[in-house]
Amino acid sequence: MWAKHSVKRSLALIFILLISAFLAFAAWPYRNAFFGALILFFLFRPLYNWFCQRLRWSAASAAGLMIVLSLILILLPLSLLASLLVAQSVDVLAYVKDNVPSLTSFNSKLPAVWREQITQELSGMLSNFGSFFVVTVKAVGNQLINYTIMYFLFFYLLVTDEEKLRKMVVAIMPFSRANTIKLQQEFRNITHSTIVASGFVAIGQAGLLTLGLFIFGVPGALVLGFLGLILAFMPVVGIPVIWLPAAIWLFATGHPVASFGLLIWGILVSTVDNVIRPMLQKRIGHIHPVISILGVFIGLSFFGLLGIIIGPLILSYFLLTIKMFNQEYIDTSSNLK
Repeated sequence: MWAKHSVKRSLALIFILLISAFLAFAAWPYRNAFFGALILFFLFRPLYNWFCQRLRWSAASAAGLMIVLSLILILLPLSLLASLLVAQSVDVLAYVKDNVPSLTSFNSKLPAVWREQITQELSGMLSNFGSFFVVTVKAVGNQLINYTIMYFLFFYLLVTDEEKLRKMVVAIMPFSRANTIKLQQEFRNITHSTIVASGFVAIGQAGLLTLGLFIFGVPGALVLGFLGLILAFMPVVGIPVIWLPAAIWLFATGHPVASFGLLIWGILVSTVDNVIRPMLQKRIGHIHPVISILGVFIGLSFFGLLGIIIGPLILSYFLLTIKMFNQEYIDTSSNLK
């Protein structure tokens, strides 16, 4: 009897795994919509609760307002930014072409090995620079169905009772209730750290970087600032990858004063990461720098630009789940022996 029950349980588990694999495969093209809805839910849930609890709005009305606000505050600015990035990427390519003689003069004074390396790197950057942004913007423009799914999920998450969502998670998780609640709290801390702490620092650094590049006359300041936004999510790496080559560029093209000014500005902006990030992480929680860097690279390859947020989150969730599994099953088994 026990053997028959065990076989049925194994068959049921295999069936569940097959259905799960099929659903994951079918939903994979819409992965950004799913994670985008979760990020919007996290950002706008406090404001939604305020409208429902303080102003006594209905759930549907408050959720509708959150959708409108997210469109105004996030989606429309991103669409405008995308169009500006394409325009500036073209301007950058034109500027580089016009200043090739200056670069050639500077390049001729360097050792032969350095000259060859710089030439190869510059050629690669020029060939891929414009196409990168054009492809990115086209991909965003073709994701109308993703936006529809994202906002449908966002609306559903908002209007669903929070306690029901919590009970649903507790029922699904293969851990004890105490460990599941602990895991939820850890997830919440990591999400705060990634979206709030890292997000605010990255936006602040990218904004200051863009301002400095514009002041000191670096072409394509918006494009470089956007790249700086991505790099600012990577501790240790960060925005020096942008402002240091830009300062060298200014010096090479005969602007030593602007080069020195940008160098000082870049150092000051980079200190924002060393001062503000630890302060926020002390209050909210933090992710190890290695996890952040690996997460960004993994996220970019699987989720595009949204991956700079999703990647570190998923990697951190994965490591936390393994830690919880070890605490509940491995350590317990060892203690029983």
